[in-house]
This record gives sequence, C-alpha cells and structure tokens, in this order.
Amino acid sequence: NGSYENTPKNQPLVDFGFDVISFDIPMAYHSISGIRQLLPVAGQSQGKLNTNFKMKGRLSPNHKLIASSINGNGLFSTNNLQILNSPIFNQLKGILKSEKLKNVSIDDFKANFKVDAGNIQLSPFKTKVAGQETTIFGTLSAENLLNMRLDFKVERDAFGSDIQNILSVLPGNKKITIVPAGVIITGPVGNPDVKMDLSETRKTITNATKDDIQKSLNK
Repeated sequence: NGSYENTPKNQPLVDFGFDVISFDIPMAYHSISGIRQLLPVAGQSQGKLNTNFKMKGRLSPNHKLIASSINGNGLFSTNNLQILNSPIFNQLKGILKSEKLKNVSIDDFKANFKVDAGNIQLSPFKTKVAGQETTIFGTLSAENLLNMRLDFKVERDAFGSDIQNILSVLPGNKKITIVPAGVIITGPVGNPDVKMDLSETRKTITNATKDDIQKSLNK
C-alpha cells in the first residue's frame, strides 16, 4: 500500500509499505535484480523470507529507486534458511571446523532495520549459525558497501584451526567448552573482505587457564 506523486523534475515521490510473507529466496534472487545486487548470497541460499517495510524516497525518470533518497524502517525474518557453499563462510575455518561450513543452516530469526538516506542499519539480533549462538549487526551503505559483524560463541566440538592452535600450547585447556570469536565483514557486497577477531577468544582462554599455567610455572 502507498502513494506515488510525480514532480516537475520528473523524479516521482513514493511512500510505500510492504508486507511480504514466505517469499522464496532462490526465486527472489532470480526474478528481482535488486536482490541480486543487495544480497548476492541469496543465489546460494534456500529458505523463505518475510518482511514488513515502510519507505519513502524518489524515483529516477526511468522509475528506478534513487538509493540515497530512501528513508524507512522495518523488520525481516526467515524460515529454514540455509546457505550452500558460500565463499564468505568458507573463510571462517579459523573459528569453525571446515565440515560445518559447507552447507550452513541459520536458525529462524527476526531482525529490525532502519534506512537513512539509503544506508541500511541492522540492529543486533541473535540466532544460531552452523549450530553456534551468534549475534549479528552492522550496516549496508547506499553504495552497497558492507560493514557487518558476527559474534560467535563457539562450542568445543566446533573449534576451528585458529582456536585449536591457541589451545594446544596451554595446560588446562580441556576445561574450556565455549569461547567467543568475532568475524568482521567489510567492503563491496559482491566481494567483501572477511577478517577474524580473536581478541576476546584469547582473553577468555587466558582467564580460564591462568591457574593451570601458574601451577606449571611453579613446577
């Protein structure tokens, strides 16, 4: 529902609300060019998307949305989301075992977002990624540049190589069952840079093993 009003400069004003229920993600990717630009990972995804979104903005003379003119807010949720063989998730093998990253299931979630001058701000929300509790938040700019963060709580049976390497040299590491680990995703949507943030990982492991390290030093 909404309204459309042309202007003397032929840049129509639009004010619309959308209520989208159980939209098939692969179908959205193949039939809507905007999805391919904003969410290229949708091409490797399965599941359903729901969104309730209100927006105001302007259209170009050929009726394309002018990204920098869009303001709005809304929420979206997913059902049975799975991401298949994503190159982004393949880069997380430092914190998660490789076999957990081939076909990544993401628990159903609801997330709120705002749009300010075409920049999308995603409020923090919790879900499970590959079975690990994860908090996700960040921004997508009007120029299609990502600045996202995923904060994992990684369980012992899912520790990747970087975490295992930190643990392997420390006495008393067997008592550690869950550690935090961060992932920062920045850059162009189609080819972002993925970096690990293990600062909290090291801190947690150090605090958990310091007594055992001191005993070893005393010996």
